[in-house]
Parts: sequence; C-alpha cells; structure tokens
Amino acid sequence: MKKLFFIVFLLYVNFNAHAQSRVEIHTSICSLVEKGLEMNNHPVRLKAIFFTDSLEYSNLSDTRCPNAVLIPYYTKSRRHDSGLDTFDNAIDQNDGLPGAVRFSVDVSGTFVWHLEENPHGTIIIEKIWSFKQLH
Repeated sequence: MKKLFFIVFLLYVNFNAHAQSRVEIHTSICSLVEKGLEMNNHPVRLKAIFFTDSLEYSNLSDTRCPNAVLIPYYTKSRRHDSGLDTFDNAIDQNDGLPGAVRFSVDVSGTFVWHLEENPHGTIIIEKIWSFKQLH
C-alpha cells in the first residue's frame, strides 16, 4: 500500500510540475533576456514595441533595455487568433506609406532563447491582445 501511495504521489508531483510550467508568465523583454535559458519554451505575455520595415525585418523591443531585441514570429499552425490578421492588415495599411512603422503591442506566445546571439530570442506569437500604431 505504501508503494502504491508513493507512485500516486510521484505522478501527482510530476503532473503538477508540468501544469505549472505551462502557465503563461507575465514578463518583459528585459526579464526574458536576463533569464534566458531559464525561460526557454515558456508561454509568456508581454508588452513591447513592435518595429517593422514593412518588407522583411521586424523586432520586438523595450525602452527600458534598448539593447535587448527579440524576433516576433508566428506560424499558420499556431494562428488561432483573428487579432493576428487584424494586426497584419494594420501593418500593410501603414496610412498608405511604404517604410518603417512601430506599434505598441500586448502579445502572448512562446519564448525561444538564442544562446549568446543577437537578437536574443524569438517570441512565437499566438495571440495579440492589443496594439496601437506609434507616430
């Protein structure tokens, strides 16, 4: 009976640890870059500045740590939020002007650490909570 209790206990602890590791963490780019590997593959939510040249380059940054840059990325397989389409349309419109544009964004996704590289990591965006174009 003690052995069965111990096995059930281990399963519970293992399940609980896995469940807690998938809880979305409200954080910042500064914190992600500082913690790096510790935050790798964790679901996160953060507010940042989204910059794009409207051609091929985009990044996420934070005014509190200007040297920390992350790459925003989203895939079709994780594109379940219609807010991503709305955001894409806002980028494309850019008041009819070609060139660089910046947005303040609140996003959720998975952080992927890039060891000793710059940019410091990627955010695989799964949801855009809000965005506002900056002028």
